[in-house]
Amino acid sequence: MLSEKRLSRSQFLRGGAAIVGGSALLAACAQAGMAPAAPAEGEMAKESEKPAMTETTEITFLWPHYSSGKSRWLEWIIETYNSKETGVHVNTMDVAGSFGGNPRTKLLATVAGGAAPDLGWFGVGIHPFAGILYDANVLLKGMGYDMSQLNQTLVNGLTWQGKLIAAPIGINTTAWFYNKDLFDKAGVPYPQDSDTFEDRLDAAQKVSASLSTSDEKIWGVATVHYVAYWIAGMYQGFMDDSGTEVTVNGPLGLESVQWWRDNWAKYEVGPRPEDYNSQEDAQFFNSFANGKVAMAVYGTWGLEPIRRHEAGVNFDIVEQPTAVGGGEEGKGAFFGIEEIFTVATTQKLEGAAEFLSFLVGPEHLSWTGGQGNIIPAINSIAEEVFVPTDEKPDPANLLAFARAADYAKPYFPHPQYGELRGAYGEAMSPWWSEEATTAAQALEKAEEDCQVIVDEWNAANL
Repeated sequence: MLSEKRLSRSQFLRGGAAIVGGSALLAACAQAGMAPAAPAEGEMAKESEKPAMTETTEITFLWPHYSSGKSRWLEWIIETYNSKETGVHVNTMDVAGSFGGNPRTKLLATVAGGAAPDLGWFGVGIHPFAGILYDANVLLKGMGYDMSQLNQTLVNGLTWQGKLIAAPIGINTTAWFYNKDLFDKAGVPYPQDSDTFEDRLDAAQKVSASLSTSDEKIWGVATVHYVAYWIAGMYQGFMDDSGTEVTVNGPLGLESVQWWRDNWAKYEVGPRPEDYNSQEDAQFFNSFANGKVAMAVYGTWGLEPIRRHEAGVNFDIVEQPTAVGGGEEGKGAFFGIEEIFTVATTQKLEGAAEFLSFLVGPEHLSWTGGQGNIIPAINSIAEEVFVPTDEKPDPANLLAFARAADYAKPYFPHPQYGELRGAYGEAMSPWWSEEATTAAQALEKAEEDCQVIVDEWNAANL
């Protein structure tokens, strides 16, 4: 078995492997005209030395509402910032977002139509937009920001061909949430960071068998929601570091994705897709919080809703289990870089930079890190706030999220992000939904189809 590799908070905060991204000249840019070049570093510094604005500058901030927690986060940002006397007032461009969907479509449409926001946040999938964003390096240095205080993993992950395409504010990873009361009631030991998939299956089967009745099924683990068949890339890796080779078809990817489906389709210890459609409390937060599911996979962004849930959940988290297959073993997790981008077409750069200084600063990062929304990008703040407290003692194993950064894989960090997601999903869905093919065949097709997309784009643009 793989020896457990513990990543301390200080080790994580020193940063890890770089992430490769990409830039693209988007169709919207052609329609709206090429994005203006970012100002020279000296010019931005001169802008920062100007006297304070005497009139209120209205700026627009794009924010996708991925969850209720993200909505509350935005509310805090707007209420806190707009209560200050900065000379800048922030309006929101709200988007009911989904990964790879509406927020990106909204940005492209507004850039093409000449009504783009000044700043925004995606949370994932930023690389295709590098060509229409200001260099955050220039903006941050222009305001005298200390770049050395940032986690360098995040800085590297947002840098493409020398350009920092957005300002890093934090990182998100995934772990397994587990309901301690259900495990205690079933008399089953809590899951451990060192578990394999077989260990987690054994625990799920025991909890479900012990607590289920003829009237009510208690599920051991839920894997239909959220990551689903994407788990293969989180274990095997979606792409290599050069951004030229798709890598999802490997033994760790196959082991993890096969287990992900087998737990509900073969072993029947997890809710099936149709169970999610029929149960009144089928969504992750309710089914887990209400004691219908003993374990479920989610990210740091799940902390705030679970802590706030009216059911009052006694929970903890553990790292993702170790996959073993083809003579290899290893862990995998989602790697999400949290960023703030500035749109290059903005006519209100000074106001945008002023708001950006708040978003990357200690007040905002301390609050949102303390809520569990992100692991803050500033090292010293992360060490201070991303820890269990007397007020928020759960989860005690909070640093499982930080340790996951050591093995988490970036999510198609390439300019063809949307196309790659689509091709991957199209290849995997027939197996996942209907088992019309095998997991190995589905992964092989997913890798082949995605590789064609990468090769064609790279040949034309690199």
